[in-house]
Amino acid sequence: MKRVFYALLAVLTACSNVPQELPVVAEEALPKPVNGAAVKPRRPIILNADRILSVLGEPTVRRFEAPSEVWVYSQPSCVLFIYMNDKGEPSPRVRHMEIGTPSFGIREKQSADCLKLASRLR
Repeated sequence: MKRVFYALLAVLTACSNVPQELPVVAEEALPKPVNGAAVKPRRPIILNADRILSVLGEPTVRRFEAPSEVWVYSQPSCVLFIYMNDKGEPSPRVRHMEIGTPSFGIREKQSADCLKLASRLR
């Protein structure tokens, strides 16, 4: 009987902290038009293999893993992985990028080098 009571108590206390509604963003947080001009939303940057090669150069390693291609840019303290689809337009498009930190040969793992490298693509 005690187990049932404690289990019910745990369930009820876990549910008591759930918010009932989502917070509302204040209208002041939205960008205001300047001199009556409409605010244009930023166009998303579409990264493709040609853009990557022109900005970052040739990757350290290039792997083909169906249905994608992985480009690896190795830095002293981190590794930038760029995943692209292997088919498509004249140049494959970037689908995903991630930063890894090697566990060998370095004393301190830092991703700042790879973040700087990836920010050059903007």
